[in-house]
Amino acid sequence: TTFKNIGKKDLNITGVTIKGTDATAYSIVDAGATTLKPNESTNIKVSFTPATIKFYTNAAIEIASNDPNKPVATVSLAGKGKKGTGVVDPVIVNAHIYPNPVEANSQISFFVPETAKSANVSIIDMSGKKVIEFGNFNVGENKLTIDNKMIDAGSYILIITIDDEMITKKFNVIK
Repeated sequence: TTFKNIGKKDLNITGVTIKGTDATAYSIVDAGATTLKPNESTNIKVSFTPATIKFYTNAAIEIASNDPNKPVATVSLAGKGKKGTGVVDPVIVNAHIYPNPVEANSQISFFVPETAKSANVSIIDMSGKKVIEFGNFNVGENKLTIDNKMIDAGSYILIITIDDEMITKKFNVIK
């Protein structure tokens, strides 16, 4: 992430840390410069090494500095853990959300195979906050209608999880 001094005095960065319950999936590779002159910027490099297959959204970089108005700046982190490479038939197939962009209602459709033990659908906003969650789907084709009056205008991520496999689809709600 790029961090810029928009002030009129030198900015001294006193610490760069990762916080949150998903923080162990992230690490600081390069904390960047420790002093930034006005209008200078630095890159803070973070690596992502997830331990399991899931969406890691509860983590943030905290940048401490001598800024009198905002002594700690926070940047949210989000990443999706994936299975290792290999030849495996995908569990999740035919997953769709339509229309996209959405004005009134959206239709989510996906197939749950007979071998599945669990199936869940979540919708999160771009900050990683879970907006809607559904579970306990039947084997076979599933269709779910979402009344978008429940969701503010903006960009969202649909997450369909079947057992330990996950698929994500980005969609937009307009009003």
